[in-house]
Amino acid sequence: MNQDQLLTLDQVAAKLQVSMSTVRRLLDRGELKAVRIGRSLRVRPVDLAAYIDSCEQGGQDHADPTN
Repeated sequence: MNQDQLLTLDQVAAKLQVSMSTVRRLLDRGELKAVRIGRSLRVRPVDLAAYIDSCEQGGQDHADPTN
């Protein structure tokens, strides 16, 4: 994937194997960054990678989306 290509929230949910509700919750909490393009939200691949790295480093309990 081209690193400049922005991901839709559906694509992010598929890559993380979570629901759209979980992706929106991550965005609302500021755990995952997004950019607004018109009325749509998009996620930079680098921001998705940073979120995944933060999960691997054992920061917050990202496995439980109810936290």
